[in-house]
Amino acid sequence: MKRPIATLVTLLTLTFVGLSRPGQAVNPTDLQKLRTENACPGCDLSGANLAGEDLQDANLMGANLTDANLAGANLQDANLNSAVLNYANLRRADLTSTNFQYAHLSYANLEESTLVSTDFTQAYLEATNLTGATVRNPILTGTYMCQATLPDGTHLYENCNGETSLAHLFIEEDNAIGEPENAINSASGRLW
Repeated sequence: MKRPIATLVTLLTLTFVGLSRPGQAVNPTDLQKLRTENACPGCDLSGANLAGEDLQDANLMGANLTDANLAGANLQDANLNSAVLNYANLRRADLTSTNFQYAHLSYANLEESTLVSTDFTQAYLEATNLTGATVRNPILTGTYMCQATLPDGTHLYENCNGETSLAHLFIEEDNAIGEPENAINSASGRLW
């Protein structure tokens, strides 16, 4: 009788361990390549500490940056097309003109980041935190933002049924900077 119980306990333990997010370990060769070439398309940079790094114009197309720390990084004009940034920390990062087309940023932290002319075409931003972000002229064609937290701290639930248009969320604001139909004001946190 003890053996079946021990087997059951072992199976349950393995099941729960298998369901938790695995610890991320960056590939040192890929990290070195990024730092020397400012490019590492398709690389495994999961869990990398890139906080405060200057990655302007970096080519990270298709890279795995799950759980990466990019807080305060300069990613202006970087190519993150099809990259995976789930659970990544991009707090206070400069993401001006960054290409996030088809990228996955689920549960990513973009608090207080700069998102000017940032391209999120067909990107997946489920439960992404944009609290306090400065957002102007984003490209949001087909962007999935279910449960995202907007710059003013409100949660977005309007895009949870798979619809791809966010146009119905835009609200015109008197103090808009840039194109009113494509901006979020960090002061008011409202889409306009």
